[in-house]
Amino acid sequence: MTGLRDASIPGGSSQDFSHPVYLAAATDPLVTLGSGCGSGAGTTGSQIHIPAQARPTISADAHMGVIQPNGDEWDFWSTTRQEGVGDWQTGDIINCQDSGNHSNIVTGSGSLPNSATSGAALSAGNLRVNELENGSIPHAIFVVIPSSNGYVYPGQSTAAQGGSIPVGARVQLKYTDAQIDAMTGLAPWEQTLLHQLHDYGLYILDTGGDGWITYKWESPTQYTSFGGTNPGDAWVSANNPPTTWTPNGINWATDLQIADACYAEGTC
Repeated sequence: MTGLRDASIPGGSSQDFSHPVYLAAATDPLVTLGSGCGSGAGTTGSQIHIPAQARPTISADAHMGVIQPNGDEWDFWSTTRQEGVGDWQTGDIINCQDSGNHSNIVTGSGSLPNSATSGAALSAGNLRVNELENGSIPHAIFVVIPSSNGYVYPGQSTAAQGGSIPVGARVQLKYTDAQIDAMTGLAPWEQTLLHQLHDYGLYILDTGGDGWITYKWESPTQYTSFGGTNPGDAWVSANNPPTTWTPNGINWATDLQIADACYAEGTC
């Protein structure tokens, strides 16, 4: 596993390829979707609320997600501003290469092509510092691999062909929770990640990254755009995680398995 030190990538960095996601209120500026913002639910002229200080990353992906007061999540990539670099104001236009509306993500499938490569909602499966520090990550995690081989549900599309694992595949650790608890020489955060890997697993939801499996951390931009600090800085400083994580007693080649897609579909 790689990408553990990505937690300390600074907000506003061109290396932030994560997914800043913002909660909008009905009192936030009402912004109009401009050119290049897709079709269907994302037609030009649609209006959504965007918090004034919300920002996409300045990486090549330029992702940004905004959850509306009714629970709909609007996800953008290659996002640009037509109205300069100031705060969002009512009447502004947001331009993007593509967008998707995840209809009521709280109860819906949360999967639609052209947000991330897989179609997953940008809010899905972020590795969050507060959960890691609290010792419990009660959900699957979004991860990236260098290349893929087609896609399975919940994947909706694929890119960077040439690998052996499909986008949408769920990877799990074969160890039981009792076996993980019995392991010695592990830092608390390592046991937390291993329990998560067994209990919920990792969904392959994009291609790229910096190794075979790269964790998708919460974006520092969603903190720094509001004048805050990236919590990943303090976590990396305190724990000094390796660039490539190989915990004692785990053989990544034999101790992982891919769950059948029917479990995600609910058809097993």
